[in-house]
Amino acid sequence: MGYTEQNLMSGESVVYTAKLHEVIFLGPIMLLSFGLLFGKGAIWLDIIAVILFILTFIDYKNSEFVVTNKRIVVKTGIVSHNSFELMLNKIEGIALQQDLFGKIFNYGGLAPTGTGGKIAYWHKCIKKPLVLRKSIQEQIDTK
Repeated sequence: MGYTEQNLMSGESVVYTAKLHEVIFLGPIMLLSFGLLFGKGAIWLDIIAVILFILTFIDYKNSEFVVTNKRIVVKTGIVSHNSFELMLNKIEGIALQQDLFGKIFNYGGLAPTGTGGKIAYWHKCIKKPLVLRKSIQEQIDTK
């Protein structure tokens, strides 16, 4: 059971859950590949790559981007986690950030604009950001 499910309000239900895209593993994998390519002389590169891979995996498994019928919830981190919640009736717009590779591999970042101003972009590697944005918009439209 995730953070959002543990903190649902009365009458609230999860509508859509997005995850991070696997592209976040590309950096550690490339670093490990270079380390293996250069052999024993670059063992330190392999160690750094493994540590980065583990940290990335922890981020991957512990990030939540959830749309409920009442709000959006974003939670990242495990030991010290950050969470962000915005009620659907406070959202004025949603900006999408997606570069060329994001379009090709279907990942990107979102930034909801609420009555309190623009919120910083969520993680830039959210899987299927257009589906997430559409889920948020559909929930706003039902209100």
